[in-house]
Amino acid sequence: MTVRIVFDSHNLVYKPGETITGKVVVSANGQSGGMQHTGLRVSLRGSLILSSKGRGARSNSVLDSLSKAERTVSILERSKDLLSPGRLIGDTMVDFSLQLIPDGGSGGRGELFETYHGNCVSIEYVVVAEMNRTGLKRGFRTISDVIVHKPVQRPDGGGEGSGASSASGGLDGGDAIALDIRPQTVGWGSGFAGGREVPDFAIKGRIDSSRVDLGRPLTGELWIEKGPPVEVIEVRLIRREVVSTSDMNVKQESEAQACEIVTGDIARNVKVPIYVLLQRFLVCPSTSHTMFDVSFFLSFVVRFADGKTEEAVYNTPIEIFRFYES
Repeated sequence: MTVRIVFDSHNLVYKPGETITGKVVVSANGQSGGMQHTGLRVSLRGSLILSSKGRGARSNSVLDSLSKAERTVSILERSKDLLSPGRLIGDTMVDFSLQLIPDGGSGGRGELFETYHGNCVSIEYVVVAEMNRTGLKRGFRTISDVIVHKPVQRPDGGGEGSGASSASGGLDGGDAIALDIRPQTVGWGSGFAGGREVPDFAIKGRIDSSRVDLGRPLTGELWIEKGPPVEVIEVRLIRREVVSTSDMNVKQESEAQACEIVTGDIARNVKVPIYVLLQRFLVCPSTSHTMFDVSFFLSFVVRFADGKTEEAVYNTPIEIFRFYES
């Protein structure tokens, strides 16, 4: 006996307001005389999960476990009965449709958010098919994840079918970010001792836009004007999550992804392209809500080849959106 969910969509990506359609397939093969059941139900559930220490954080003691708070807020719940109580024989396929519309409760403030798996903030959507059986017989339940994207209009008014595009790969409506990485503009690694001699260096460049589209790469370029040999220049995308509820007040920064754009020393004043694809699920549109905020900044990390100087770190904020495809 098995229960499966088969979706009509091949990529399981949906937008708010769309309808999720598919079939629940119940196989009662091998059940002599069929299988008695008390009903088949399909549900669409969306959850906002807030955690004080990160969902993946490991607790080193009982006190750590007790101090870790986690709160789940329902932002969407739709259910539909597909079969009345009866008996099934062989394979049965039942069509279903569930609309992606938020609940009107105060927790989600009547809105949906993009699928996201962060440290302190996670947003998940699942379709659940459940078949209960009579008496003490164990029922059957299967869960499938679906992905929600929440695009917005481009600042120039471009949108679905508008044909708007950006040849640079940077985002419409955002200004280019100038990079000016030198001793006076960077922070240093935690092992850096004050008063130590720092190298004289200058790294220049730009990010094509301060607004980054999740559907396009983050692009730009940089070059080394002067300085000692470098070992690595790395660009990291850092997410800043803030949880603010009656029982939690948390602010945490974590690395969402990293990309080495320079490995080994390079000739001075030679432009190096920056081309970074943003990772699915680990990055979402910049979001501000009464219960949580998710924002992002780029961190350029420079390690020098001498092995003695601490990492130089240069930060610059960005905004992340998901725009309608051109």
